Amino acid sequence: MFRFPSKKEPKDRSAKRSARQKLKALEWGVPELRLEIRALGSSSFFGPYSAQHISALKARPPQAILDILQKSSPNMFAILDGCSMRSDKPREPLVGQLTILMSILCYAQHKYTATTVPTYMGLFLYANGSKKHKIQFFHKLGVCIGYTKVMEAVDDLSKDALADILACGRSALAVTAYDNFELSMGVKGQRVNENGTFHSVTTGEVIEGADIPVEGLDRAFLDRSYQLGPRDVMFSPGNTDQSTEKEISRYLVAEAIHAAFPSAVKAIFAGFPEEFPSMPVLDKLEPRVSNYQPLGPIPHNESTNQGNIKILNNIFQGQYSMQDDQPFKDRLTLLIGDQKTIQRLRSIAKIRRDAGEPFERFDWLFHLQMNTLMMVHRAHFGGTDTNDNASTLYYAANFWKRKRLMNEKTAAFHDLQELALHSFQARAAAIFVQEANKASPVSTEQPDMDVWEKEVLSKLRIREFMALVSKTVSFYIPPTGLDRSADRSTVHSEPDMELNNHKLFMQHAQTYLVLKHGIKHGDIGLLRRALDRLTVYFHGSKQHKYVYETLLVNLQGKPDTWFETDRLVEFHNGNMKHIFKSRHHWQLSLEDLFNRFALSAKPLSILVNGMRSLLEVPVDGHHPPKKPSKDLQVMASCLLESSVVEHPGRVVKDRAPELRVLGYIKLAGGAIKKVNDAECYDSFESGLADVVLDDSTGADGSCAADRVLDDFFGAEEED
Repeated sequence: MFRFPSKKEPKDRSAKRSARQKLKALEWGVPELRLEIRALGSSSFFGPYSAQHISALKARPPQAILDILQKSSPNMFAILDGCSMRSDKPREPLVGQLTILMSILCYAQHKYTATTVPTYMGLFLYANGSKKHKIQFFHKLGVCIGYTKVMEAVDDLSKDALADILACGRSALAVTAYDNFELSMGVKGQRVNENGTFHSVTTGEVIEGADIPVEGLDRAFLDRSYQLGPRDVMFSPGNTDQSTEKEISRYLVAEAIHAAFPSAVKAIFAGFPEEFPSMPVLDKLEPRVSNYQPLGPIPHNESTNQGNIKILNNIFQGQYSMQDDQPFKDRLTLLIGDQKTIQRLRSIAKIRRDAGEPFERFDWLFHLQMNTLMMVHRAHFGGTDTNDNASTLYYAANFWKRKRLMNEKTAAFHDLQELALHSFQARAAAIFVQEANKASPVSTEQPDMDVWEKEVLSKLRIREFMALVSKTVSFYIPPTGLDRSADRSTVHSEPDMELNNHKLFMQHAQTYLVLKHGIKHGDIGLLRRALDRLTVYFHGSKQHKYVYETLLVNLQGKPDTWFETDRLVEFHNGNMKHIFKSRHHWQLSLEDLFNRFALSAKPLSILVNGMRSLLEVPVDGHHPPKKPSKDLQVMASCLLESSVVEHPGRVVKDRAPELRVLGYIKLAGGAIKKVNDAECYDSFESGLADVVLDDSTGADGSCAADRVLDDFFGAEEED
């Protein structure tokens, strides 16, 4: 019987009694709430699981989940949302927490039908490397389905992927990429027939190419009878258009000064950010999401010609089911791999050139690949006995105490790239400061960088800043685009070798930076310029076997998220090894790794990204890079002491090669002929002697290569 609390009764006891009475009243609404949960468990998102819904997961906005909750279970949603508030102050509903809470209730009531969210969560945990006992733990809490059901869902995704491979691979837009995959499978308890084994197999991806005709690439597009000449390379836009090259240089130098002195440069362009130099846009791709699908098991080694033939049979006649020879008669197929893969495929195409069937000839392949960064490091790294030469990368690695770069052969790609970028920026900053001090000297002594930034740089106007940038560009980009002595015999000599090393490094590194920017932003025009120059550089650095084309993919659809297709395969290999490491046990075979993990990689990736977006739990794996300003300032100050100051007659042990000059000489002297002999099936025509040059001496004592070089440099000077 209800009674009013007496004056002596504690207030908290009265409050507890009131709360119990309210909760007892809520029991009257339990049947109604149970009906709401039942209705929610049969809705589109909380009902039975279907693998076909995963592809549309990322497109579903969080508001759509709230609409389902409020429509199917309004009272329970209001109770849980209200109980999760700290006060009566209104706020936005917590989509992620409310979705999981409601899913647990639905799954507890109907564990055989309300399985969509629990299955998504189980696959989410599985894709992120959670082991069996962790998935089982969350299963007991009602968050996800059990481990056995998760594996069944993965197997279903793998079976669906086989159909996607067949459809994508048979498309005329298909681009195939593959690479070697090496894995050591150890065992804890060794037995007679159970020991650790090393596997060398192959992984691959099939990508839907963009900007390819709907009917595919016709075989007539590839003219094997066309002969290249030296002028086709020397007079290409990337080797002759100096106005665009200087515009690119101004952007890179301005970015270097901004990296070294961010506060001062920001103050100079405050209110006028559009005046800051920008990279020229030549032929930029429209942002798009690249469609791709990992391939199934390829249990063959690509290190031999016979192994590559088996790989091609596995992919095209096995996984693509292209048993008919008609596709190989009519069109070309794009294939991507590393340098070793490409060389093997070239050998196969030559060996099988006279085979009877079109597929067996393998002349329907077109190969793409590139390499630049290692070329720059090989040309400028120096050696352990040249630590007094400040123009080498070895000196920079020691100066910055970057121990992981002491051996450039074992250093990580990211570390090598960072060293090249920071070395370029430090040199640009040193030259910029030197030019600024000539115009407005602070003192006769070397200024402190912090003082110089405050007293000189921060007081510059935009026009003065850009004038100093142009002077810095002129330091390493001469008017003709190439340092060349008037006397051919001294083309490899320079009064100051160390200063010349700095100039050559900035020229070579700039080509890599242009290539990197063009790939990231999908600018085909910048890529073409960089590849024109790399054609010459690679011949000058004895890396002429590299192929100078590449293909880009974009998985996010943003303007600056393009990257190379061969990296897509490397990412896939890394994910495979990560999953194998998290799933490793004695019963797991290599076949299981491919059949389950490789084929289901793409839908699981879509699911993970979709769940993070849908539940409003974004995870940005990109950490902001450390600011290099202090490193750049210290290095620039060191270079200003002597290294970038001209000292006529200075000699260094490690002299950087003039790759552009060496490349031109080799191309004009016969390298083009070797390319034509290797790539062109038809014999040379009678007029080819005028294009392919030899080393014979003319009446005036000059060779054919010299005459082409004179024509080239003369054209540059006229420009």
